[in-house]
Amino acid sequence: MALLPVRMISAPKDIRPNERVTRSFKGVGDIMVLGNYQLNFPEKATHPAFAMQFGMRLPTGKAQPDHTWAGSLSRDPVLQTGYGTVDPLLGVSCYQQWGRTALSANALARLSGGENRYGLKFSNELQGGAGLSRSFKTPRAFAAFLSGAQLGVRIYGVKSGHDFDQGKIVSNTGGQWLYLLPSVNLETKSGVTYFFQFQLPVYQNVNGGQLVAPYGFTTGIAFTPFRRKAGRESAVQPAPVNYEPEVISRGEKVELTSHLAAGRVTVFEFYADWCAVCRRLDAGLRQLAFTRQDVVLKRVNIGDGETAVSQQYNITATPTFYVYGTAGSLFKAFVTDDLQKLEDAIKAASLKP
Repeated sequence: MALLPVRMISAPKDIRPNERVTRSFKGVGDIMVLGNYQLNFPEKATHPAFAMQFGMRLPTGKAQPDHTWAGSLSRDPVLQTGYGTVDPLLGVSCYQQWGRTALSANALARLSGGENRYGLKFSNELQGGAGLSRSFKTPRAFAAFLSGAQLGVRIYGVKSGHDFDQGKIVSNTGGQWLYLLPSVNLETKSGVTYFFQFQLPVYQNVNGGQLVAPYGFTTGIAFTPFRRKAGRESAVQPAPVNYEPEVISRGEKVELTSHLAAGRVTVFEFYADWCAVCRRLDAGLRQLAFTRQDVVLKRVNIGDGETAVSQQYNITATPTFYVYGTAGSLFKAFVTDDLQKLEDAIKAASLKP
């Protein structure tokens, strides 16, 4: 994930008796590149997923603190858009989904990269927050390139200490801030997600007299690569483009046992059109069902997540898989975004008498 902030700062300053200028500074800030390593893959919807976060803040913004205002040179170490150092980022996050609604939380530490070329050293910083998001189906007008959209809102806090200018404390730096962050995420069919986030301050406790922006705006992109492919995908003929597993329900109640394939392992996938993970797994699932003669894949569309069939089977996260053995009994029901785990369950179900 990459975050590219755009900073706009404007503040008055008295440079001579009875002479005041408005200092304005704007531009691209330092880009933040952040990766996630998922620690667990919950098989039950009631269990959250946890991830480690790691990355860097890179010096892409201007860090020059010396400016000329109305013919006078002024050193303003809080007006530049960048920091001029490479700062490590370390954190943890968790994610829990209930149908179209998801809860997420994270804590992130930015460690100081030391003194930059202009003699400025910025303090360590702690960030953390939590929020809710809601997935929506893409309008038809954008369906050619978008696969989904999310609206969200978060409460986010930031805490930092004093900065240093040429070894001396800058008194009007550091403090605590609390923000409300409305956001919009647009998921493309190529796997790239574009997100737009507004920053609205709701609380601040700062050191000294500081310049505080009335609002902020951040845009960025994220890409989630396939972690692994089904083991046989590279060795077999790909599934035809028009190959469609049977959909046995589109929100209405259904008895899965009435749709079992005699003598074969039957996999039921509970999915939704708005589910990004379901779309990502779609090609691999089709391939698995097409190449495995001992496996039948059938699908259940849960609609908006509050339909009769989702309540019938208590589906709170997608994709949920029900795997029935060859004898017609339920072997395993679980949530996963890992095709290998599904293949492992299919193999175990096929061996069970």
